[in-house]
Amino acid sequence: SIAAMTHTMLRLEGTIDDNEKLISWQPHCVQAIRIWRLLERLSGAAHEQLIRDNKHALLQQLLRIHACIRDRQELTPDKRKECTVSWNQVLQAHLEAGTPGRVKELWDENNRRKRERKSSVLRDEGSFSILLQSLAATRVPDVPTKALERAKQAHSILQKMISFDPASRLFQPSAEHFASVMEAWSRSYHLDAANFNQQLMDRLLQESERNADMA
Repeated sequence: SIAAMTHTMLRLEGTIDDNEKLISWQPHCVQAIRIWRLLERLSGAAHEQLIRDNKHALLQQLLRIHACIRDRQELTPDKRKECTVSWNQVLQAHLEAGTPGRVKELWDENNRRKRERKSSVLRDEGSFSILLQSLAATRVPDVPTKALERAKQAHSILQKMISFDPASRLFQPSAEHFASVMEAWSRSYHLDAANFNQQLMDRLLQESERNADMA
C-alpha cells in the first residue's frame, strides 16, 4: 500500500550516504506525494489527517536529503548538477502536494543563501519551469490582488530571462515558460490580461524563429 511504501522511504533515508543513491530515491518520494494528493482529492475529509501527515513527512524528507547533498557538495560541475537535480525534485514535490506557494518561498530562501555566501543551488531551465508553474498554479479566488501579484512576478521573471542576449544565456526560455506566465495572467483577474498574453505570444513567436529547437 502507499502507507507501507511511505514508511519504507522514511526509514531508508538515514541508511544512505551516497549522493547518487539519495537523489535516486527522490523521484519515488515525489511519486508517493502525487498518490497521497490524489487520495486527498478523492477522499475529501476522510483520512484527512493521515494524508496530511504523510505528505508533510515526505516533503520534509526531500528537503533533508537536498540539504545533505547541498551542504556537502564539492565545487565541481557534476556535484553542482546533482544539487540542482535534487532541488528541482523538492520544488516539484510541492507542486504535486498542492502547496505551490512554498516553491517561491524556497526560491527566495536560496537567493538569501547566495547573498550570504552560503551553499546555494545553481538553477537551470527546469528550476525556472517549476517556479513559473507554481506561480500560475497558486489560486486565491477570494483575494484577486494576490493572483495579480503572482502574475506580475511570473511576468517579471520571464522578462528577465529573455532580456539577455541569446548568445549569452545559460539556457533558452521554452514554450512551457511562456505558457505558464500566460496561464498566470489568465487567472489574475486583470482587465488587460488578454493584451499581456498576446504580447507574450508575439514574443514567443519571435523566440521560436530565432531558436528552431525551442520546445
